[in-house]
Amino acid sequence: MLSIKLKGALVERAGVTARTWHAGTSGITLQVPAPGKGVRVRFAIDSKGGGQTDIQYRFDSRHYKAHFQAMLANDRKGMLEAVGDFVREELVGAIDREAKVASRAERTATEAAQEALIDLAYEDWPPYGTPKHEAGGQLIEGLRKLIAKSRKRSARYKA
Repeated sequence: MLSIKLKGALVERAGVTARTWHAGTSGITLQVPAPGKGVRVRFAIDSKGGGQTDIQYRFDSRHYKAHFQAMLANDRKGMLEAVGDFVREELVGAIDREAKVASRAERTATEAAQEALIDLAYEDWPPYGTPKHEAGGQLIEGLRKLIAKSRKRSARYKA
């Protein structure tokens, strides 16, 4: 479950006996219990008879547009900057994840190339001057280049 404390957010309350708005609580949490289960805004306020009343406001993707419209109406620049920062963070995270996957794939390919190189070394090598001998040499050179290139890329991902 994703749970985020909203710093600086405030719940205010008013009613029949208190006709002006007064601070209710600043202990507000934004929660997503599971993907597709909606977004919850949770907080507790003092009850008239003592104790606390827990309150939860739940919405889902049908309401996202209305929330975005309200945020834009409140502070267009601030909202767009926040969304821009979020999208940038998500893209950087995606690029990092893809780089890790690529690094793992290259390591797997490098290991396979090294095994093929070892297998070739132990096989009966074709006689010098034959087409198979020349092709084998080209294959070995190609595998060596692949291994070297993969090691360079892997070093960049680790940095």
